Amino acid sequence: MRTIEEKPIKLKVVRTRRGAILHMIEISKNHFFLEQNPLKDSKYG
Repeated sequence: MRTIEEKPIKLKVVRTRRGAILHMIEISKNHFFLEQNPLKDSKYG
């Protein structure tokens, strides 16, 4: 395997208004991935 590109990221643990604790992976200021909220029904799960 060869690395093509490498970027620094931030891993955050956040709490939603409903009290769920989720993991957020922040790639840049306005680009992030958020873990699915287990307290809500999922249309994708």
